[in-house]
Amino acid sequence: MITCTRTCPNKALKLLSLNVRSYAVVGLDTVTNSLEIPKHVQTPSYYRNGIPSPRPNSIDIKTDEQIERLKVAGALAGNILDKTLDYAQVGMTTDELDKYSHNLIVESGAYPAPFNYRGFPKSIC
Repeated sequence: MITCTRTCPNKALKLLSLNVRSYAVVGLDTVTNSLEIPKHVQTPSYYRNGIPSPRPNSIDIKTDEQIERLKVAGALAGNILDKTLDYAQVGMTTDELDKYSHNLIVESGAYPAPFNYRGFPKSIC
């Protein structure tokens, strides 16, 4: 079952309608090479080796500036999710969706968070 917690009832209905049709079974395929991260994009600690920095033992209280930056990041993530959903078509591969989303993310100057996190080879999961 697909639920939509954002304000996107039409998109949720579009996805829901995809689930009531009959399609061929999804098959396995070869994982393609990872895409490039442009030099202008700031990268996290795990970018090179896939190992994230250790978690702190305390709760980090965010400043007002950090909270505003989190809101901007959340809005960007939501925008890219909406664009990717609009782009998606029945029969597309997850690799096609990954390439599309990856380009949107890095063109926005952001880093795709799943990329190389604990070795994950793609930009969306």
